[in-house]
Amino acid sequence: MRKKRRYGRLILILTGVFILGLLFLGGPNGLIHILSLRKRKAELEREQEILKAKIEILKYERYKLKYDPNYIKRIAKERFRMREKKE
Repeated sequence: MRKKRRYGRLILILTGVFILGLLFLGGPNGLIHILSLRKRKAELEREQEILKAKIEILKYERYKLKYDPNYIKRIAKERFRMREKKE
């Protein structure tokens, strides 16, 4: 009789631990999902910083294209193989 109770308690405890493990580790609020979301957040933040830097570079290039005639000439020569009439 005591062995049956002991095994019954052991099964009950193991079942409880298993259910708690599923709740904490699995599911949308589980530990595994939360850790993967943190990793994805860090990746997105790095990508955001890279894109911000690219935006600043493009803003500077836009400024030069708008106000620097020498830069425009250089771009025309390099990218489009254009020449001035004098050349």
